[in-house]
Amino acid sequence: MRRLIPLIASLVLLAPSCPRDYGPPDYDPDATRSFVPGSSGDDLVYVAAGSAKGDSDYVMAMPSGETLARIDGPDRRGWAFASSRVAYYPMLSASANSSNTIHRIDLRTGARARLVADQRLGLPLFDEAGRFDQGSPGFTALALTAADTRLVVARVLSAGPRVWIGRYDTSSGTLETERSWPISAIAANVRLAARGDLLVVVTSTRTDGGKIEDEMRLLDPSLRELVALSASDLPPDERCSAGLQSLDGPRWVTVCANPVGRHASVLVLDDTYRIGSRIPLKLEVRERVIAWTAQHGSVAILTDRARHIRVGNDGNPTTSWLAEPDGRTAVRVAREIAPGIVVAQLITNPEGTVVGETALLELATGRVLARATAPAIALDFVGAGDRLYALLPSTDGLGPRLQRLDRESLAPVGLAARLPQRDDVRVGGLIAVIPAR
Repeated sequence: MRRLIPLIASLVLLAPSCPRDYGPPDYDPDATRSFVPGSSGDDLVYVAAGSAKGDSDYVMAMPSGETLARIDGPDRRGWAFASSRVAYYPMLSASANSSNTIHRIDLRTGARARLVADQRLGLPLFDEAGRFDQGSPGFTALALTAADTRLVVARVLSAGPRVWIGRYDTSSGTLETERSWPISAIAANVRLAARGDLLVVVTSTRTDGGKIEDEMRLLDPSLRELVALSASDLPPDERCSAGLQSLDGPRWVTVCANPVGRHASVLVLDDTYRIGSRIPLKLEVRERVIAWTAQHGSVAILTDRARHIRVGNDGNPTTSWLAEPDGRTAVRVAREIAPGIVVAQLITNPEGTVVGETALLELATGRVLARATAPAIALDFVGAGDRLYALLPSTDGLGPRLQRLDRESLAPVGLAARLPQRDDVRVGGLIAVIPAR
């Protein structure tokens, strides 16, 4: 018996880290069941979560706080919204017969159907910070054409390897046209955006020799290539946004930035989508670009150091700050809740105590529309119309909370609702809010 005591003690010490079947026991990505909406006065808030079994979304009715459904499988990074009611999301099944599928969902009832199935293997994901995991699956990017009747899908496939893009009919899931081009990479990611009749595909790759390169291709709705910008055309060591915006008249603009700070660039494209000029911007170490917009011939950028940079027609940047420019204020999270309107969670550490403040910002001008002292540091925001919700952390070990904020003053509206609490499920952020009818 005495010989067993050290063995038993060692097992007790190991027990907290021993693996077990984490995740909901009824986890089912193939489920298609809908839910019955609650009161017509309730908003529906989609909350992303994850476990060892995969990603899930919880549908919360607010202000009642009732959990209406758990939808298993969606990748929260890839949602494409066709309207206030219909959206599309990608899902990866990591089983023996691995497949990438795309689903359509009715956001008011949760009814969903598989639209596309693709069993081709993707390259490992190369994230924005330059990390990659050989076992991490690639990301499927989605975009909707101008009329929302066609779904465009972009993937980086391991066979080749190559970038593949296809256009599907949203009603039937029929593949209408496709194209692909080769790349040299051991890991990659693809970013996709639709701007009117223009499709922008940006690929970041890591080669076998450790080299990191970006390329950008612009396509028309038929997927015909209009222009290709290679790594030699784009700023070195910077990741470029696929969200091309109109600058003035025939000119277009996008922003590129180093994922860990130090520098960024404003790229101005002419009417043939060739780079007409590049405006370099100097950033601090670990100062990252988190939002940008173009309006009336100028470009505005927000960084996670609470700095607003405006680049005018003359190409000269001017700087203002959302707080004191002492380097002790940072943006914990920022979300665009309407075109050009950003809500940001600021945190300041003046004397060793973290202080939170929520700010509503007009991104183009840097004007702060509202400020409010935050009782808790928000983890994420989501907004639609006059609705605005914040995801707040747990304060008593009972799980994160969902709090509605007044869209104009940022003051809390009603009481916060607690999210479903499991020790093996972690909340990852907010996806969408569907306002009450």
